[in-house]
Amino acid sequence: MFINLKLLSRTGQLEAWILRVFPKSGYFANDIANQLKHIEVALFCNLQLTKDGNGICLADIKLDKSTNIEVVFPKDFKTYNVNGQRVRGWFSVDFTSDVMVNNITLVQNVMSRPNAFDDLLPVTTVGDVVGIRPSVFWLNVQYDTFYTKHKLSVFGYLENAMKVLRIDLNPQPTNQKYSAILKDLSAIKQFASGILVPKGYIWPVDANKYLGNPTTLVAEAHKLGLEVYTYGFANDMPIFPLQHQTPLVSLLNAVIL
Repeated sequence: MFINLKLLSRTGQLEAWILRVFPKSGYFANDIANQLKHIEVALFCNLQLTKDGNGICLADIKLDKSTNIEVVFPKDFKTYNVNGQRVRGWFSVDFTSDVMVNNITLVQNVMSRPNAFDDLLPVTTVGDVVGIRPSVFWLNVQYDTFYTKHKLSVFGYLENAMKVLRIDLNPQPTNQKYSAILKDLSAIKQFASGILVPKGYIWPVDANKYLGNPTTLVAEAHKLGLEVYTYGFANDMPIFPLQHQTPLVSLLNAVIL
């Protein structure tokens, strides 16, 4: 779940905190979030494909990070190449959707959060999330190459989901780095009210540590009605996205309910 922090009141902040006690992508978190009317909410599904080609929503491609699968099927771990990295764990490509939904339960994937609701809820399918009728549904596809290698088609699944679940897809180009995306501010304007950039994007510093000429980024953004925020000053807290990453990677590394 994502919350537009700009619209959060004190009550909204409390509700956002309360939602963190539930395992990610579970029914409790999704249902309560969907009932919040005074803040802007988008329900998030990090898409994983099962052995039989169905879509489930889990925080990480490694099932053992957010479910109890290593307890239920302790011997069924594998090692796969995932985006160029050798990753050991339990993966959805080795289990059918029926096995997942009927045998596996969700657990907290953030160890600092309470585990009071662990093992209470089954794995959530894409249909489960669509069924509670969220005003905005973010279906994130991060591992298309991995699933293709296992003869599973993300594109085919999305085509079928559009027909069966009656959802409209609006693909966003999140496989680009920030610097590339900022060249098309009009595309950003379609889904954002402002941008957050390092100070060097506005007033760059050369190799000799001298200030160069200011860029036209602020003027171009303001022309489109986008607010501009900057960071990278001495007293800034290190909580902002890494610009060498794609927005998708940095966003998934942040707090997602």
